[in-house]
Amino acid sequence: MVKDKRARRDNRITLTALANMIAAMVDAMRFADVPNDVIRHFLNNLDELNCITLDGPAYEMMDTIVEVVRSTVASND
Repeated sequence: MVKDKRARRDNRITLTALANMIAAMVDAMRFADVPNDVIRHFLNNLDELNCITLDGPAYEMMDTIVEVVRSTVASND
């Protein structure tokens, strides 16, 4: 039981770290004046690779993270 709780906690920590890293990368791209279409291309590729390599809850969580970050990038540039 304790191992299960620890494993779930570690998974949440890892997922949070991945979300922070993706958001920081997109923020750095904005700071470097990378065009929004390039940022969206990066996020689309990340989503495609996640679809190929992940499944189940792992894919669903990463998909949610990518979608949340993608929603902060304008699509009409």
